[in-house]
Amino acid sequence: MRHIKRNPLPVTGCTLLLVLASCAGNPPGDTLLFAPDETQLNRNQQQRVVDAFASMFPLSADGTRFTDSNCGDVDPEATPVDLNDDGVFEVFIQWGNTCTSGFTGRSLSLFVRDESGNYRPQLGFPALGWWVSPIGEPKWPDLRFGGPGFCRPVWTWRDNLYQFKCSIPEEAGGCAGYGRLCEDQDLNIDATK
Repeated sequence: MRHIKRNPLPVTGCTLLLVLASCAGNPPGDTLLFAPDETQLNRNQQQRVVDAFASMFPLSADGTRFTDSNCGDVDPEATPVDLNDDGVFEVFIQWGNTCTSGFTGRSLSLFVRDESGNYRPQLGFPALGWWVSPIGEPKWPDLRFGGPGFCRPVWTWRDNLYQFKCSIPEEAGGCAGYGRLCEDQDLNIDATK
């Protein structure tokens, strides 16, 4: 049985990574997303994630940051995690600013490796952190997302990608207008306890 896990809320560590990258003489792309001692993904996998992220937000002309053409630096931070326990790491990337992500200030994308070894982006909406739920499709757990306000969306794996499932209000009316509310059976909660 899976335990509920939560990633650390984003902190601004990218500046430190930029300094390390320029001092160490490493190629800029992978060190902008991954710590120099990253071991869950090899350099080739890291570069494929960088390429996928750069298709969304290109590297700046000087190669020191990923940018949005209207909103500037998106300050990405990558976290590899094996969501489905298959030995292949997926990568969450927390990115953005108030221009790209509104009041939340950050957005979250998930990069999942396909059969050809390339990483494909999913999600890509404003969120602060994620929680892995102990339920979901047999191999892929449901995901819950954090952020401001009183409504937490739950996404489930269906048809080879994560899709919205339901919302969890943190107080009465907290999810008004945000789609279907989660029922006890959605969350695998025994309502008799």
